[in-house]
Amino acid sequence: MRVGLINNMPAAARLATERQFTDLVFEAVAPQSLDLVRLHLPSLGHPLDTTSQPAEALAELDLDLLIVTGAEPRTENLRDEAYWGDFAQAVDLATDAGLPVLYSCLAAHAAVQHLFGVTRRRLRRKLSGVFQFPVLPDHPWALGLPDRLMAPHSRWNALPVDALRRVGASVLSQAPTGGVDAFTFGHLPGALFLQGHPEYGADTLLREYKRDLSRHLTDPALPAPTLPKHLLSAKASAALAGRLEVCEAALRASMPIAPWRASAAALFRRWLMPLTSPHRTHVADRLPVLDASPG
Repeated sequence: MRVGLINNMPAAARLATERQFTDLVFEAVAPQSLDLVRLHLPSLGHPLDTTSQPAEALAELDLDLLIVTGAEPRTENLRDEAYWGDFAQAVDLATDAGLPVLYSCLAAHAAVQHLFGVTRRRLRRKLSGVFQFPVLPDHPWALGLPDRLMAPHSRWNALPVDALRRVGASVLSQAPTGGVDAFTFGHLPGALFLQGHPEYGADTLLREYKRDLSRHLTDPALPAPTLPKHLLSAKASAALAGRLEVCEAALRASMPIAPWRASAAALFRRWLMPLTSPHRTHVADRLPVLDASPG
């Protein structure tokens, strides 16, 4: 199975992000083997891997699925980001090819803004923690999932659920505290949009907290981070809050397996179910016949 990955994460997190996503995909499609095709947005700079190809090549690569990660935002409006043109082109190419695509967090926000004009809204404080999301029983994918999905979220912004539904989104999982977790669109079969991070490792949220705390201590004008909710015990949280050295010790002692792993695996299996069916059709067989006319 050929898996395309447009990995827009900062260099320090790129390899870990690649491993997290590919591990979940492999678990979902096993015993099939994976052929990872690395892609990049040229406007984000040179890739770490010299084999990476520009995202504009994805339509020629005979991919079976595509994963698009987020990037650290630099502007208030995503359309003002330097990579917006490259990103929008990649979304259009994947949509035209009928690829099953997973848009992760900021990539989901940007894709929805590009495709439907829905813009995200700034939250009063960062949403960081591990939350339980009831699966909506009327969603077409509900039958293949547990009643609740557990997922980490780490974001300053959110897509309004009313605005999503107005443009035809089907919400898959949602909770009062965490908001919308996962959603799909009926006319984009195979496309999965996530505001959360089911791929995260057990220590990822704590590493992000340490990063944000370090930035705040260096520049007090930056907001002081709050500890991720529902990740640590009350006693551990009280001991760790605001202390880099304790945070580092906690990271060294982190649990080896994320408690949300079972939910993440179930979600990925449901997303990729059409690709693991013995009656599946190859992506190339599903492509429409295109003429050579411009536009």
